[in-house]
Amino acid sequence: MSGLMNPIARLLIRQRRRSAALAMGALRDPVALSRLELHRLAARALDRDPAAARAFPVERIRSLTATGRAGEALDFARTLAPRPEHDLALALSAFDPALALTKYAGPDASLRAALMLAAGCEDDARRALDTASGPQAAFLRASLDRHDPARAGPAWRDGFSAWSLSPPEPVDPALPVSVTNARADGSLAVDGPLISVIMPSRNASRWVAAAVRSVLDQSWRNLEFLFVDDASTDDNADRALAAADGDPRFTLIRQSARGGAYTARNAALARAKGHWVAVQDSDEWAHPDRLARQVAEMRARRLTAHSGRSLRVDAEGEIHARGVWPLTRWAPSTLMFERAPVMERAGYFHQVLSGADNEYWWRLVQLFGPRRAAISRTPLILGAWRADSLTGAKDSGFGAGGFNLDRLIYWERWSFWHARNLRTPEALRLEPGAQPFRSPKKIVL
Repeated sequence: MSGLMNPIARLLIRQRRRSAALAMGALRDPVALSRLELHRLAARALDRDPAAARAFPVERIRSLTATGRAGEALDFARTLAPRPEHDLALALSAFDPALALTKYAGPDASLRAALMLAAGCEDDARRALDTASGPQAAFLRASLDRHDPARAGPAWRDGFSAWSLSPPEPVDPALPVSVTNARADGSLAVDGPLISVIMPSRNASRWVAAAVRSVLDQSWRNLEFLFVDDASTDDNADRALAAADGDPRFTLIRQSARGGAYTARNAALARAKGHWVAVQDSDEWAHPDRLARQVAEMRARRLTAHSGRSLRVDAEGEIHARGVWPLTRWAPSTLMFERAPVMERAGYFHQVLSGADNEYWWRLVQLFGPRRAAISRTPLILGAWRADSLTGAKDSGFGAGGFNLDRLIYWERWSFWHARNLRTPEALRLEPGAQPFRSPKKIVL
């Protein structure tokens, strides 16, 4: 069983030192490869090592489903005994929630309820939630009761109270909370150093007004808002301007040709003057205390980079998660960083069509160290759950069944680029348009 012999690489992965793990032999450990999300390599290694596959069934299932072999993963899962940990059920949840439910023997009623709901058993899910507690259970209740404001409101409050944040409420009480129908009470106005907020946008006219207002209504008042219209073919830019309503902090940058979200971010980044830079997508509503919370945490922990979590909500107010549970997920679009040191050492985003926010985050972790880049558990935004987004579309994201080969290849290639430059960090600094490695054709501009 060759895949059981690299505890040092696995320890480095837990410490978020990805490139160091690869340097210490993670390539020879299929379990380490799976935990690095190098799923194609992990799947091949576990194909060659059946003993390791049986010893580490969760890694086996993740590598199979991530590489488009969901049928094999489900057949393998049916041979396994239920287990009390979350991991097996979560590995199966997006593909067969009913099977995942039979493999979960743990006490978490909110996970059980989420699996029941995904399997189409709403009444069973409601009964399970009667004994569930915590923010995930509260968000499930808010989603289930989205058309009943008297029940949904308290559920939203219970969820956000875990982080001492005011809950989102519907602007129009006749409709459920969504990206375009959300407001919240912020804290008292906060002043401090300038924050540059960057929002790339293309053909997002349905959501853009709510996204723009959520930035301009932040409790952190000293900001410049750099909005980049990426050659939209709808009235996206006009709606953004109307939502800004003459606010002098708002600047519209028009791209003459489509370049993608990361090219748009770079165009704004070149003009940013803030002490910090924050990014946000144009189909997202930010809590009014988002920026203030991030600054407070960065100051308290002396961080160079910070990001938080999101809840993905559709137009009808239903909360979604690609993996069913938990409903709060890491959101790279909440990235905030100190501008001067990051621009000096990391430079700009890699200009491809999708996946570069993950690359940039892990580049910052490598350049500044895991202790200087932190992910908060706090849900800072509501994001639109949509099939045509970069992460949801079949041509650029995970597509149907949670599999996209181009994104897997891109993840591998930037991972190895990072690893090759573990001892030459200056090579990780990118100028706009730089292509330091070969990316899949479908995500190249």
